[in-house]
Amino acid sequence: MIKDTSKRILFVNYAFSMFRGGGENFDMNIANSFKKLDIDPYILTIKPINEPIRFPHNEKKIRQITVLAIWTYDAASFLKINYRIFKPISSIIRLFGQLTFEVSSFIYIIFNHNKYEYFFTNYLPLLTFLVSTTFQKKVIMRLPGPLLSRYDKLISSAAPLIVANGDAYRKMYNLNYIKLKYLEVGVDDNFSCPSDLKCIPSLNSKLSIGIVGRLVPVKGLLELIDIINFLKPINHEFLIFGDGPLRIQLNKKINSLSLNKNIFLLGHFNKVQLINQYKRLNCMIMNSKYDNFPNTLIEANACGLPVWAPNVGGIDLIIENGVNGRIVDSKSNYLQKSQSLNSFLEEVSAGYYNNSKISSLTKKKFNWLMAAKTLKGYYESI
Repeated sequence: MIKDTSKRILFVNYAFSMFRGGGENFDMNIANSFKKLDIDPYILTIKPINEPIRFPHNEKKIRQITVLAIWTYDAASFLKINYRIFKPISSIIRLFGQLTFEVSSFIYIIFNHNKYEYFFTNYLPLLTFLVSTTFQKKVIMRLPGPLLSRYDKLISSAAPLIVANGDAYRKMYNLNYIKLKYLEVGVDDNFSCPSDLKCIPSLNSKLSIGIVGRLVPVKGLLELIDIINFLKPINHEFLIFGDGPLRIQLNKKINSLSLNKNIFLLGHFNKVQLINQYKRLNCMIMNSKYDNFPNTLIEANACGLPVWAPNVGGIDLIIENGVNGRIVDSKSNYLQKSQSLNSFLEEVSAGYYNNSKISSLTKKKFNWLMAAKTLKGYYESI
């Protein structure tokens, strides 16, 4: 019998099996890239006690291990969205679910820590602290956004190394009590600029404009509908890809403003479906109230699509005005944002943007294998 001598890395992500967004996308892609570096990736995630798993991954691609814990993100989000008075309680509920996962994960690691050379946690400060101090293992924690609470900051100060990018890195850079390194994201090779991209329509023709994201308040979609309403008369279609708790409210608002012939809620699309949909688009827009470093903008750029978004979070680190899109001042009112959006759409209609150049620059800058090599180097330096 031949002994397996390959090194192993364990990615620990509370929400991976529920796949909420950017953090899960990061772990999935960089885990696959580690296989090219002869390091065997495993992902430890939740098997909810109270709900079914929503995002079953292909086991042949990434081997998953699940531990029992309580899934509380949906309940916390519901309270936060519908009952603002319960916002502090919603944070406690979210943290409670996360802690049950961290404890369950630590119990698993107690009995299996010798199987892995490296550990990578996604915003799990308690687990990071426990594994690094108990077993003297090489543990790195990634921040998909800035540290929020005093609890997070206190526990995270004991992490051997924290990696971040975008606005999280920028905001954490000057905190001398944490060990911080920059780690860029990548973009899936399947996101590319097709030769038949519908990118240079005739002037004043109908544009297909994509909006991608979860239907939650932080994405600013209710406000975006008001911005679009100022464009009337509207000669374009706005396609919203995503699902979430605001779907009913969004649908009511679209109908109340008589925009149901221009704005379409298309529901959730997986990555393959989304890539196919990008081929019918001319550009992408978003109106997030905050986004650390939105993958959707990078993926749109990789497909050759120019993007329009406000200067919140790390968006200014993605968009270069006039090259791959336009940034609007987030403090502008609806009318001012609408005027900015209209100018951007006029540029798209006129064929102002070089779509193949947008794609090639994006794919050169954002590369998962390069990110995995950087992360491997960080482990070797610990």
